[in-house]
Amino acid sequence: MYPLMHRKGDMAERIQAFPWETTPLGPFSAWPPCLHTAVDFALGTKFPIAIYFGRDFIALYNDEYRGILGPRHTTALGMPCRDIWPEVWPSFVSPIFNGILANGETVHLDRAMLHLNRSGYLEECYMSISYSSIRDEKDEVVGIYDPVYEDASGVFADRGNKTAQLLMEHVTSAGANTLDAVFDGAMNAFKSNDKDIPFAILYKYDTVDSTSNTLKLHSTIGLSEQQVQVAAPHELSMEANAAVLSVWPVYEAARSRKPVVLRDLLERFPTQTLHGGAWSEHAVVEAVVLPICILTEATEVAGMLILGVNAMKRYNDEFAAFAQVISLHITSAVNTLYSLEKERQRASALAELDKAKTTFFSNVSHELRTPLTLILGPLEDCQRDDDPKFPLSPQVRHSLAMMTRNTQRLQKLVNSLLDFTRIESNRMQKHLREYDIIKVTSNVLAMFEGVVVKAGLQIRMRVPSSSPIMAWVDRDMYEKILINLLSNAFKFTLQGEICVDLENDDNDDVNQSFILRVSDTGLGMAPDQLTKIFDRFYCVPDSGGRSYEGTGIGLSLTKELVRLHDGLIWATSSQEGHQGSTFHVIMPRGAPKSSTDQDGTSLLRRVESVDRTPNNLAHYVNEAQSWITADDNDDDDDDAAPSSDPSVISVNPLAGVSANILLVDDNADMREYVGAILRQNAHFTVHTVGDGL
Repeated sequence: MYPLMHRKGDMAERIQAFPWETTPLGPFSAWPPCLHTAVDFALGTKFPIAIYFGRDFIALYNDEYRGILGPRHTTALGMPCRDIWPEVWPSFVSPIFNGILANGETVHLDRAMLHLNRSGYLEECYMSISYSSIRDEKDEVVGIYDPVYEDASGVFADRGNKTAQLLMEHVTSAGANTLDAVFDGAMNAFKSNDKDIPFAILYKYDTVDSTSNTLKLHSTIGLSEQQVQVAAPHELSMEANAAVLSVWPVYEAARSRKPVVLRDLLERFPTQTLHGGAWSEHAVVEAVVLPICILTEATEVAGMLILGVNAMKRYNDEFAAFAQVISLHITSAVNTLYSLEKERQRASALAELDKAKTTFFSNVSHELRTPLTLILGPLEDCQRDDDPKFPLSPQVRHSLAMMTRNTQRLQKLVNSLLDFTRIESNRMQKHLREYDIIKVTSNVLAMFEGVVVKAGLQIRMRVPSSSPIMAWVDRDMYEKILINLLSNAFKFTLQGEICVDLENDDNDDVNQSFILRVSDTGLGMAPDQLTKIFDRFYCVPDSGGRSYEGTGIGLSLTKELVRLHDGLIWATSSQEGHQGSTFHVIMPRGAPKSSTDQDGTSLLRRVESVDRTPNNLAHYVNEAQSWITADDNDDDDDDAAPSSDPSVISVNPLAGVSANILLVDDNADMREYVGAILRQNAHFTVHTVGDGL
């Protein structure tokens, strides 16, 4: 025994103490030197090694090889190989050993799959093995030297990673946009790994937000029709009182939000053994129940996934990690879907709210316009038709003028709100005609000039001297853009001037645009204010302008009107040295691609005349007039009647025009009032109706 005296360890002691004389190897002292050398080398190696010696292939092995043997280690020493590994001896080991005895060639196997019964069940094992010969002094093969490495963990990890990757692709694909689609993708991915997942059963709620405690069967894989009837009922209850009767512990899984491992499938389904997957000849005895949770504050359960465990491996730490990865991928996909659905619902709710708001503003604006018109019209009539025999007192005329200005201001606000609702509902139509922009701009400035001069400011217009600027625009919209910018400049300019520049955009030969700039020497704006001035309802705080009043609608509406012309608008400003602010507008000059307007009228027929007073702008001028203080103007003549007071501007662009007019309005007072005005013109024939049907 002296050759092994220097070796330490359990197997060194057992080999020296074993009664070898009772085996075909004979007493330890009679062993050939080649066997002593092989055993000594094996005991000194930290790698699983077995030696099968003699014609009966008697087994000797080191400490590390005990893990390969498992429970068989207690009886394997000194036994023939055929008795240690009976399940693989006839078909696998014996042919290899006999071949080595015959030719002495080494045999190497990488991840050889062996079905070994080491723990009371036939187990799926993967071994990397090298079988080499042991030769005696006559160079004859007398034994097998067998280093071996068990690599089942690597094989299972590779399969699990492939399954997880395929699962992630399926549940995150573009088509996985519903809960059913996500679950379908998951079950299809499981089909690719029928070794580790012999069967799968998936339950779900009818809807993600279901408050019911009943799960409904979504699908199964790997089970026969008879097995489905026993193991996959159409519905499962998660009520506590139904937990005992349920075939699967879904109540426990839902309550704990953790996997529940079952090791009693044979007892749970005594009438129908569950078979499935690649090892369908073997019964599946274990399963794990995985809750699919929605990670909200209440942590709702969206479904339950039941996975059969590999019948030839059983549940262990490796399968637990694999199941956790599966659960995480499905849970992540379901939560993403849930978040998108919630976002869609929020967006839909906001859209409905926005639609309701738009409808409300549209209805309210329309309803306000009618009484405002009926108030404003008679007010203007009272001031215009002052009877010399019964003249209005200065106080009455002043009150009427004040009422008129404020009614006009309210009407301007209502019109702006109505324009917004039309833009938001895509009902704002632009009627494009070709105009000389210089003339249109001059007409607007002519209206505004009196107010500016009265406030002690100057207003200038700079244009190219060579030729007119012809452009296709909606004249009413362009005039609103310009008057809004002029009003804004006037409001925040206390001294100096307002300058309007027009020019062709020389840098835009393709789109043929023109540039409008409205600049002032006013108070200017801070950089952080420049980013907000076009936001709806934004008002510059503590502006120090002529008035602190304002709704924050003007510039926002201006931006939308510019956008409708496929144009751009931005502002630059400085608060130093009365440099003020400049608003830049770029709009295309060219004719639209379509040859007809929204109403079917030809767009290319003629150049539109601009020899008229701008419509609907008197309200802006009158509001600006109200901003002028006594310090601006010593001529306090606000009591004058509207006919001689610039605070009220009356425009009649239809004078001298013959027409047959159909007046349609659902308000009887409005029909009567407007009809009376139109009938004052002897050239008009007026017909009034309540609707257009």
